[in-house]
Amino acid sequence: IYEYYEGKLGKILGAQLFDAGENAGTVSLLREMTAGATYAAVLAGDDGDRKFSLATDLQLRDSSGNPIFTAFLAAAQTGY
Repeated sequence: IYEYYEGKLGKILGAQLFDAGENAGTVSLLREMTAGATYAAVLAGDDGDRKFSLATDLQLRDSSGNPIFTAFLAAAQTGY
């Protein structure tokens, strides 16, 4: 999960390994999101060690070379 502003990926807030075919789960973050701020869930390929590394787990890209991600707005927390 990255900060996302002005159409660009910013600082990374957290990462989680999802095995092929998994499309739901949770990601622990280094800090809380801000309600109303935009973030991006970015896909990266694991280098085989099953640990996230910005240096070796490269972002997956579409056929045009663009990173594969979805941007979203953080909602206000309403309780647990």
